[in-house]
Amino acid sequence: MIDDMKKINNLLQSQFEHAARNSNAKYEEIEQSLHASVSDVKAKDKEITNLYRELEDLQEQLQKSKSLADSATDMNKSLEAELKLNERNHLNSSRENHEDVATNLKERQNLTAKAEQAESKHRGEMLAVKRNLEALALDKKKLEHDNVKLKSVVQQCHKSMEQMQKEFLELKLLSGDATARLNEKNNDTDALVNKKLAIELSKINAMNNETEKQLLDANVTIDALKRELQIAENRFSKLPPDANAAAAEKECEVPPKHDDISHVNIGAADTSSLLRMERDLRCKAEEIAAALAARAKSGFEKKDEEIAQLRMRLSSLTGGKEIGVRNSLNSGLDYLEDVHDLSLTDMKRERDEARNEAQEYKALAEDLHRVLYEQEHQTPAKMVPDNEASGRLSSKKSNEPDGHQSL
Repeated sequence: MIDDMKKINNLLQSQFEHAARNSNAKYEEIEQSLHASVSDVKAKDKEITNLYRELEDLQEQLQKSKSLADSATDMNKSLEAELKLNERNHLNSSRENHEDVATNLKERQNLTAKAEQAESKHRGEMLAVKRNLEALALDKKKLEHDNVKLKSVVQQCHKSMEQMQKEFLELKLLSGDATARLNEKNNDTDALVNKKLAIELSKINAMNNETEKQLLDANVTIDALKRELQIAENRFSKLPPDANAAAAEKECEVPPKHDDISHVNIGAADTSSLLRMERDLRCKAEEIAAALAARAKSGFEKKDEEIAQLRMRLSSLTGGKEIGVRNSLNSGLDYLEDVHDLSLTDMKRERDEARNEAQEYKALAEDLHRVLYEQEHQTPAKMVPDNEASGRLSSKKSNEPDGHQSL
């Protein structure tokens, strides 16, 4: 039973460690995902800021291009005005110099071509800038949408973390209540077991005292038998030889009516009957003394062995129980302190297992109480022959075979 309980404790501890590793891995994955999401948000923010900077640069370039276009238009206008003036001047002087007019016309055509090229280039740049602005606006909307999603994910993660912290606190309170109840039950059980053990020890001490008293009574009875034997020997030494011969002829005809020495008629008894009685009494007294001494010694040794075994079993049971429950609770508390995402269902299951284990310990304690109860009821039955022997010795019926067999 103790090995089974150790196996159960080892299984619980392995399950606690496995759950702790899984929960630590999950927690690390959540932290990594949070760090990745935060880093992505930061990267997106950096991209948005870069895009804003590019937009500002493009706006500056657009303004510059606009200013250039304005300057170009102003230049075109001024050129046109100059051309008109030149045309007028050339028209006025065309009559004088046709070659100068042709060159001026060529210059005008070149200037108009350059102006058209500048306008077409400016229009292309404006279209490219517009396209870039549209693409940047689309990227900005997309980044804002991604940023909103990331913020919602972060909020959900914070909410889940707060929920896990609340569940952790609730589980910690439940584990504290469970530990307090288990400690209270263990203290009550230990107090009850110690009380019953003290009662059993007091009973065993009382039985030992009673056995010692019986031994003293037996020694007193043996001393009384020895004194009576001495008296019989003294009386036998005072008989005449003729009385001994007459008593030998009547040995088979007149048996003694009483086995006790005090009721023997010395004048009618013969030598052989007295010798036989003396021998029987002496042998019976020695056998009684030896049997009582051996029985008392074996009884004391057996009781000491039973007491030692009961103490060892009680200490092993109580020690294993306390160590198993405390180890399981300490591992459970460490598990609760290190892991934040342990579910309520797992804690309820572990609490039920702890209750089952406590019930098993209670059953073991009841078995121990039953063993002590059986030992208590067996010891008086074993001492009955000694009581009968002491009663028979006190009545001085030492030559009865039934009394000898009972001893």
